[in-house]
Amino acid sequence: MEKHSETWRGHYPITGFVLEALTKKDPTPDGVLLTRSEKVLFISCAFWAASAKGTLKQYLGSNAIQRLQTATEAFNEIGALRVASILRVRVEELLQPEPPRTVARLAAEIEDQMSYVDEKVDELIAQFAGKHLPHENLR
Repeated sequence: MEKHSETWRGHYPITGFVLEALTKKDPTPDGVLLTRSEKVLFISCAFWAASAKGTLKQYLGSNAIQRLQTATEAFNEIGALRVASILRVRVEELLQPEPPRTVARLAAEIEDQMSYVDEKVDELIAQFAGKHLPHENLR
């Protein structure tokens, strides 16, 4: 699916910067060394970056429902309520037995929806990081 060029430009540098800083602090896949706020940021940034790069299918992997649920909570917490709402609906769709949804199809649909979201997610990420992270974590 093609990205909506007027609104979608991929993620801004702040998303990659926060993601890189948190990955340096805790390179483990489950983020055991991260605080709750850092985990919220890490999940938001990782999901947003994967969606922008077209790699959401790989990000969701075999645990798509859990990943979508945690992303929903993270986006809700940073204030990206439209994104959280979209993901909540997609989780409900995945839980329905008929018709079966593949992760690949779902990921492509979410990537397309994210291209039309008019929330300034990167700004919300930056604001949340500014409020909840000590500045030394972002070096």
